[in-house]
Amino acid sequence: MIIYLAAPYTNSPDANVAYAEQVARKLQQAGHIVLVPHASHYTDRSWRRYGGYEAGYDYWIKVGLAQLSACDAIVLEGNWKKSKGCCKEHKWAQAHGLTVYYGADKVPPVENNNG
Repeated sequence: MIIYLAAPYTNSPDANVAYAEQVARKLQQAGHIVLVPHASHYTDRSWRRYGGYEAGYDYWIKVGLAQLSACDAIVLEGNWKKSKGCCKEHKWAQAHGLTVYYGADKVPPVENNNG
């Protein structure tokens, strides 16, 4: 299953990216393909550091929704209800019929997982 991992980012980027990476790894080990919007953190930092360019919040939300459109499911993690971005992603996923998991621990592993 292709899964989008939605979890807070903005209030504590470094800690939230580390948390998202841990959750994503567990889902990947269970056989899923995981899209982690938090990985954009590294691109955004690079653009700001080396190019003096900041894409901004709205741009990254568009990127996240584009990623979400390629998924079968969304996993909501952490204190997602207090995250404006996670709430947008949750609403989009529901409106487009994706399976919604409220926590990675609710996602079943892939049968015959070889990866």
